This record gives sequence, structure tokens and C-alpha cells, in this order.
Amino acid sequence: MLNKFFLLLISSILLITIVSCDDDSESETLADKCDNICQKEDECDENSTQEDLQSCIDDCNSFGENMLSSFLNEMNSCAKSTTCADYENNEDYCFEQSQSACTTDITSMKEGMCTKQLVCSGIEEPTTEEIDQCVANMDSSDSELFECFTEAAISDYISCLDTCECENFEACNLGCMETELGINFSDDVQPAK
Repeated sequence: MLNKFFLLLISSILLITIVSCDDDSESETLADKCDNICQKEDECDENSTQEDLQSCIDDCNSFGENMLSSFLNEMNSCAKSTTCADYENNEDYCFEQSQSACTTDITSMKEGMCTKQLVCSGIEEPTTEEIDQCVANMDSSDSELFECFTEAAISDYISCLDTCECENFEACNLGCMETELGINFSDDVQPAK
């Protein structure tokens, strides 16, 4: 009986120790994480202005709601632990260090984008071969950020793309990125219709 009690006590102490040593990123809010990430970028960019810093924070809070928490936690940890020397050689340092946390399968997004592009180029019913070729031609560096968004956000983005008309597909696509993912490329983007 005493051994069971002792084992239970040891287990409880170990659990408390493990929990207390857990990463602070989990308890920080999105706003805290965005502040940390953007403050580091501001600190390491000698040309950064207060306006640049605020824009970074606003953008991060906007699209951060739709991103994988594991990715934001990694970005936050990197921003806290890295030095400006790391940024000197590579302005995407923390993104690259955190990219392994980006695990969302975006195959359906690529296929949806390709299908829409092919239809808008005059191919009414694209074949699987045509869609696969289009997907293969997509530059992975252009799509790797999408892997950092939640599956729900990507699904909403795909649904929004489906509503885009060919006549204004490019503007509608950017509008979908803004409304569904929180990415704002410019103030000129019209919301998706």
C-alpha cells in the first residue's frame, strides 16, 4: 500500500514538474505572440519605422487567427531566442525555423486553384492530367505559407474561390485571401463577391 502511495506521489510530482516547465508560448495570447514576433523584426531592421511595426502587428493579428497554433508558437519561440545576426543573413530566418510546424495538406487548394485557372483560360472541363500538370507547375515557395493555415481556413478559402467569376478572378482571389485567411495584400483589394 505504501509503495502505491509513494508511486502515486512521485508521478504527481513529475507531472507538476513537466507542466511547470512547459513552453510559455502556449499561455501567451495571439496579440502577445504577434508583438514578440514583430518587435524582433523591428529590432533587427534598422530601416523599420513605428508605422512598419504597427502594420506588422495588425497583419499578424489578422491572419494569425487562421494559422496553426503550433506554427505561431514556433515563430514566437524563435523571435524570443534568436539574435539579429540570424536575421542579417536571412530575413525569413524564423519562418524557415518554424516551417516544420506547417502541416496542413493544401493539395485540394492547389487543385481548386488550378481548376479555376484552367476554366478561366477557356478549358470548360479540365482533365485530371491538366489539373495535375498545373499543380506540378506551381512554385512550392509560393504555396508553402498556406501549409501554416488551419484546415478550416483553407477550406473556407477554397469555397470562396469557387464563387469567383473569371472576369475578376485575380481580384476575387486576393479578396478571398483577405476575407478567409486574413491576408491583406493592399488597400485596393476588393472583397470577394
